Amino acid sequence: MSEWDDRRHWARSTAERVIKTQQLDETPVNPQDVAERLGLRVEFTTELDQHVSGKLTYRSGEPVILVNGRDSRRRKRFTIAHEIGHYLDGAEEDVARDGVSNLEEFGCNEFAASLLMPERWFRADVREGYTNAELSAMYDLSLSAVRVRRETLGI
Repeated sequence: MSEWDDRRHWARSTAERVIKTQQLDETPVNPQDVAERLGLRVEFTTELDQHVSGKLTYRSGEPVILVNGRDSRRRKRFTIAHEIGHYLDGAEEDVARDGVSNLEEFGCNEFAASLLMPERWFRADVREGYTNAELSAMYDLSLSAVRVRRETLGI
C-alpha cells in the first residue's frame, strides 16, 4: 500500500468512526456541530487572506477552527470538515498551510468528503439516480465537491 492509500484509508476510517460515534444518520451532516462535539470552537472571520479558506489554531491551549467568512456557505462547510481532519490527525497548528504537505492536504480533503458525503449514503443516492445538482443540494456542498467524490469512488 502506498502512503497515499494509507492516507485515504485513515481518512475514510476516521470519518466513519466520527459518524458512528456521533450517531450521524442524515444529510446534510453539520460539520460545525461535529467540531463542537469534538471540543473545537469554530469562528468565522474576514481577517484571513482571501486565498485561505480556513486554518486550525490554538488559543490558550484550546483548538479553534478559523473559517474565512467571505467564502460561500458550502465552501465553509467543507473547510470546517477539512480542518477537523487536521485536528484528528494530530496537527498542532496549521498556519495558513505553511509547511503542510500535499499528502496531509489530500488526507484532510478525503476526510472532509467522507464525513460530509459518507460513502454508503452517497453510493445509495447515486444508485437512486440523483443528478450531481440534486446531490449538491442534498449534501449542501458544491458541484465540484460532488464531482470529485463521484470520481474518487468511481461512480
